[in-house]
Amino acid sequence: MQPIRVFLAGMGTMTPEFQVDNHFLESLDIGTTASWIEERTGVRSRQSALSLDMIRALRSGIRNPVELIKSGEVPTLASLAKVAFENSPMHERKKWDLILCGTSNSDFEIPAAACAIAGELELEGPCFDVNSACSSFPVDLHVARSFIKSEMHRDILIFNVDRYTSRLDYSDRSNCILFGDGAAVTWISASKPEQGFEIIDTAVESDSSGYKLVSVPMYGTFQQNGSAVQKFAITRTVEATRKILLKNDVSVENTWFVGHQANHRMLTSATEKIGIPESRHLHNVQSRGNQGGAGAPSSLAEAWHQIPSGDYLVVTAVGSGLTWASSLLKKL
Repeated sequence: MQPIRVFLAGMGTMTPEFQVDNHFLESLDIGTTASWIEERTGVRSRQSALSLDMIRALRSGIRNPVELIKSGEVPTLASLAKVAFENSPMHERKKWDLILCGTSNSDFEIPAAACAIAGELELEGPCFDVNSACSSFPVDLHVARSFIKSEMHRDILIFNVDRYTSRLDYSDRSNCILFGDGAAVTWISASKPEQGFEIIDTAVESDSSGYKLVSVPMYGTFQQNGSAVQKFAITRTVEATRKILLKNDVSVENTWFVGHQANHRMLTSATEKIGIPESRHLHNVQSRGNQGGAGAPSSLAEAWHQIPSGDYLVVTAVGSGLTWASSLLKKL
């Protein structure tokens, strides 16, 4: 009996319209400069679902994040997901075996974000969330691959949508300089596509003793222990990437890499330790900021045609929990 193969058959992505560059953040009087931000993070600008006037209002205290979201002035996750879906090759398909969503910024306590997105997009199929914060994309691939391997489903749609700019304290320069917003959608299938990737392997690990290090409290704003998280992110990214390559006897010489788009300095440090040259390192954090769980899939979607047939790609992401996950793909 032939083993069941699993494929990444299509992707779509979207970028919100408002550009938040380093000079704008400097103008908010948060104790930083444009050059300091780029030197420290490698990020030059980021895209937000919030207008610059909304961000100024948050910084001044005229508005607060919870009130702003309740007002209906902030684009919903479903509206961001809809654009990503319309930008994908599967945009005409309405019926799916399963619809998943990984997000840290759901518009509802209940229902699941996957249900809200499917409802707004008029998609049919069972829906639920698989949320692992910034590591959601490879975790979602892990879950989707398992369902297809078990023959429970054949075609699965995954949404990764995050809108962190609506959950930031704009007086806190250590965090508000990092984030942007974005959305990505991914089609996982048991049928081999003409173009795409085969999912060779996936892995998920966690160390829950660090669950307090990165969080968004109920009705609160993003917070993290920056120095501890930076060290964790680099260490686990390197460890997980090496581990999945070794397990599958794949050499780093013909392997591409995409990681969690936390900041460019962290990513560069990790890829140098792994041995991945900049020419095979996929990233968009310099111009998009940290898009949470949408960062890694949006980077992959944008570089879809860049990877040669037969080459491997490792997707490794770290996130709150603390959780880290990796996926090994092979370009068809």
